[in-house]
Amino acid sequence: MFGNIFRHLTCSLVSKPHPSPAASTLPYTGFQTLKPFKSPFPSETEYRRFSRNFNIDLQPKVLYSKSLSVEELIRSGCSNYLEFQNVTKNYFYQSEEDKFVQIPFSKSEVFSNTFLTFKEKRQLVKVIEACLAGYDKLSQVELTQAKINSTHIYEKEIELSKEELSRLLAYKDKHIREFLEGEMQVEKRMQDILLYALGNINENQITDKPEREVENVTTFQFFSRIQKYLRSIGYYGDSPFLLCNYGSSEYSQAFSRIGSLY
Repeated sequence: MFGNIFRHLTCSLVSKPHPSPAASTLPYTGFQTLKPFKSPFPSETEYRRFSRNFNIDLQPKVLYSKSLSVEELIRSGCSNYLEFQNVTKNYFYQSEEDKFVQIPFSKSEVFSNTFLTFKEKRQLVKVIEACLAGYDKLSQVELTQAKINSTHIYEKEIELSKEELSRLLAYKDKHIREFLEGEMQVEKRMQDILLYALGNINENQITDKPEREVENVTTFQFFSRIQKYLRSIGYYGDSPFLLCNYGSSEYSQAFSRIGSLY
């Protein structure tokens, strides 16, 4: 992003409802402010005093706590040059109500959540268990002693009957929409939360008439995404996500520092 209109991005630009004309012509960005940012500072002088207390990352790279990326950062020693913090809250934009709602991380947060109805909470827990058991069985994950002894709530093995396993096998390579609607009978709002908030899928999987060709996510790919999300919870905090304190550019700088030593 260096060298274009965003090199001087400030809170003043974010506070405007639309980007400048030069920015809107860039083919690789869809920058758009949903709602104007209201500055909490009474004056420009007061704002400048605190301007170094926050950072706007133009291309944030959020890492799963339990992922190959984190393992490699630790193994290579790059983590010694980085500082991380948890993404403490995960929000989902509810277009029907025109507001952001918080998505729960753990089972206890699911049941204390006031946004989800009781029926949706039951659907969510049911899908979570199907995803964890389905991924382990369909990918034939080896049941190691470490997993048996694990105290992580989502690492425990979930038993499936032969009938349940055969149904999962039947949906393995089918579109995820068929599984959620047909097998699990999940309603539209909960489908959106599962696909886009927990599964982090960028393409619209629900519409019958997409505006362009989209990547169709299979049931097994969905299982893989959900289990990765759930099994990253609790390793470095309550959230499954880690974010570099000083922006994504720190990753390349850390690798550069390590590379200069060897």
